[in-house]
Amino acid sequence: MITLKNQALDGQLLQASFLPLKGMNLVSLKKGDLEIIDQSTINLFEERFAGLGALIGPHFHHRENQQIPLVPFEELFPHIARVKLKGGNEPFSHGIARYAPWNYSSTETTLHAKISGDDTWNGVLLSTLEGFNFEMYMDIELTSQGLTIELSVNAQRPSVCGFHYYYALEGKNNFISAKLLNRCFDGKKLYRLPESWVCNENLHLAVEGSLDHGFYPLQADQPTTIVLHKNSHQVEITYQSHTEESSFQIYHPDGTSYVCIEPLSANFPRQPELNSSGVTLHIRIQ
Repeated sequence: MITLKNQALDGQLLQASFLPLKGMNLVSLKKGDLEIIDQSTINLFEERFAGLGALIGPHFHHRENQQIPLVPFEELFPHIARVKLKGGNEPFSHGIARYAPWNYSSTETTLHAKISGDDTWNGVLLSTLEGFNFEMYMDIELTSQGLTIELSVNAQRPSVCGFHYYYALEGKNNFISAKLLNRCFDGKKLYRLPESWVCNENLHLAVEGSLDHGFYPLQADQPTTIVLHKNSHQVEITYQSHTEESSFQIYHPDGTSYVCIEPLSANFPRQPELNSSGVTLHIRIQ
């Protein structure tokens, strides 16, 4: 584990802990004693590399069966058997980057990492596991204002990258606010935001029930700020796509203790258009 440290503007200790050899998962992000990554999702991480602070890329969620390459020596990747036991067909949900070891270097406040299809995991080329060759880069800095991450992908095929961080909720009445376009995507069609999600022409979304929707910034080439409001504090998530393709997903299974706010480098991440793209993310705890 690599833990970056810095002092916040209010004097409290900031800490961000990553596991470069296990998919560059952000396992913890703390300000003082306040942890914003839902630690109860560690079981998802241990079971199938999800949970905590997982990445997205080079593909999003589950591929069509005909797009999934044959995994050689499947017994070398025990999580696949656990996925199949639950009826799943996708061995590497959301892309190989959240599973495999990354190459990295670090200082007290920075972490620089790279992964490519030419790397191997358990002796198997990552390009074989993903189905095409690619490169992904992460440049991370923990400053006095928060955590900044630049993530990019360059691939042989249309691809996507992004962040699938599991933010901890706090009691009831958690909600998300943002200035964005009045449209969302349910995975099949675009439609206007329901009136119950809008306040003063901005998103005001209660984190309750089942949520799994894509949203769009006012301008793809400008920073977009999404705020998770809790009882005692706020988590401010600002992101900007490196291209004109941009969206973010909000995911909250009914009854769970977390919400995922997922900045993405594609308008429709299940059908990306670009071979090269990226996202810069900044997380601030207030």
